[in-house]
Amino acid sequence: KMKVGDKVSQGDVICELDSSDIKRKLQQATLDVRKAESDLTAAKEQLSIQESKNKSDLAAAEVELKLAQIDLLGYDKVDYPAKLKAAQQDVEMAKLALKDKEDLLTQQQQLLSKAFVTSSDVKNAEVELIKAKTDLDKKESDLHVLTEYTHEKDEADKKNKVAQGESKVGQTKSENNSNLAQKVADAQTKEQTLILDKEIERHLK
Repeated sequence: KMKVGDKVSQGDVICELDSSDIKRKLQQATLDVRKAESDLTAAKEQLSIQESKNKSDLAAAEVELKLAQIDLLGYDKVDYPAKLKAAQQDVEMAKLALKDKEDLLTQQQQLLSKAFVTSSDVKNAEVELIKAKTDLDKKESDLHVLTEYTHEKDEADKKNKVAQGESKVGQTKSENNSNLAQKVADAQTKEQTLILDKEIERHLK
């Protein structure tokens, strides 16, 4: 053991540093690096998952919008025109049927005056005429309801679905951007932490 005032030569050990604290710090630094590597790997996996989810969510929203647009177009170009034409044809047919019943009643009345038919036959013709008038009233009412109410309601519903689809696409894009930005920021933070921990470990070696 060296004492104060002793002569020393080259190579003599004059003191020994306690390296246990440095070893503990190095071990901790190594553990920190491993944890940072694990955290970065997990962050990258979460980023990849978010990117896939974003694509899936956006695709689903766009499909929903496309279907709503097709539904509206189909209604305006096919469904409604077909219903309108059918209702108009029903009215025309009902008018022809009414004309036939009116002619039939006139004939029965003429035949009754010549005693070729009975008053019961005329009464039956009158009943048939009333039925024809009632049927025409119903067909005209159906046409009116279709053009003035049903069409407006159905078209508004389908346009609303298109608007909702457009809104959902926009909202999905916004949410996707926000979620992706968070995952990217998290991965970048984890990467910076790993770089710092590796630097600390390197200095302790």
